[in-house]
Amino acid sequence: MDLSGFHPTIAQHVALHDPARVLRDVEAKRRVLARHVLSPAIDDPELPWDNRDDCQFDGEDWPSPDLLDLVLSYADHPDHREQWRSHQMRTK
Repeated sequence: MDLSGFHPTIAQHVALHDPARVLRDVEAKRRVLARHVLSPAIDDPELPWDNRDDCQFDGEDWPSPDLLDLVLSYADHPDHREQWRSHQMRTK
């Protein structure tokens, strides 16, 4: 990518945050999110797992540690939930 016409600060920013790489990163995270969804059996009266939310992908608690790790980079976002912060602090 030729960035010679840009101010050096802008060229450095684009080099550090290559749009194609950012889009690949977003796509990869979306795939993880698509796999780790809340189990559709959540309202099933015969829930065999003590009425806890579980992940459809692996049966682990939902949201899973993988999902919570994905949102870690957004901890300063206003929509980041406090329950996610407390989990991340416990795992440090």
